[in-house]
Amino acid sequence: MKIKQTPQELEKIQAEVAKSLEPAVFAWNLNANIQMLAGYAGTHFTTNDGLTDLSFANVRKAILALKDSLVWTVPPQSQSRPVYGAEQRGLKNHAQPREEYKPDPSKDVRALAKKAALTEASESILGDCVRAIQDYRGKTHAGSEKGRAVLRGILDKGTAGGAVTPTPAEALHILDKIRERSRTLYDEPSY
Repeated sequence: MKIKQTPQELEKIQAEVAKSLEPAVFAWNLNANIQMLAGYAGTHFTTNDGLTDLSFANVRKAILALKDSLVWTVPPQSQSRPVYGAEQRGLKNHAQPREEYKPDPSKDVRALAKKAALTEASESILGDCVRAIQDYRGKTHAGSEKGRAVLRGILDKGTAGGAVTPTPAEALHILDKIRERSRTLYDEPSY
């Protein structure tokens, strides 16, 4: 490869490139780095008459193009560009400010999951209430039916209010009332 610059000019260019790359330090003495730079320069900076131009600009371009492949004594720092919002770029920001944003309650997955878990727990406890009523046995058949009617009245009174399922705490309170009342019902006369 024929080089357009003299050895003295190349030393001067090397010093200028090294200074321009600071605080990074390029490993000029590694043969692998020199071979990669020579290959890049031979491909991109060779004229039709076979001369390779290793000017300051071309050497710097080659180093910057190959910077991830080259070996560095002190690697260059990644210079991240600042991120500009829509307003700085002259665009209109269509996003709502955080204070004004209110998620749609029908799409709040956590709240829906919590509500479903509470409803399932309440229904399970109310199912226990119904089983406790069905399992009640009095001294006679008539006593069992009257006792179940009294216990159903406690359940109906506790769940009065319509289609809204009571909370698990309310359902547990109803179950406790039914169990407590079923213990005292057996000893009451059924006539």
